[in-house]
Amino acid sequence: MATLQVMKTLAGTQEDLKMEIEVEDNSTVLSVLQQIKDDSLRKKLFNAQGDPNKFVHVMLNGKAIAYQGGLSAKVNQSDSLNLLPAISGGCS
Repeated sequence: MATLQVMKTLAGTQEDLKMEIEVEDNSTVLSVLQQIKDDSLRKKLFNAQGDPNKFVHVMLNGKAIAYQGGLSAKVNQSDSLNLLPAISGGCS
C-alpha cells in the first residue's frame, strides 16, 4: 500500500492526516486521489467539475508530480504521496 499524507492546514485538522491507499499495477496519482472518501477533504482537492484543484500541490516521493508525469505519474506500493496547500506571495 502507498502512503498518503495530507498537511494539517489543508486537511483542516489538528494534525497531519496519514492513510494507507491500495494501489494496483496501473495506479496513477489521480486514481489514488480519487480513492479519498472524506467529503470535506475531497471538496478541497477537487473543483465542482471533478478536476484536481490547482491550489493543491502533490508530491510523489518528495518530488513535485509536475516533474514526474503529473497526475498520470505511476504510483507503486512503496511510494509516498504528500498533499500540500499552495503557498504564494512575494515582496511588495
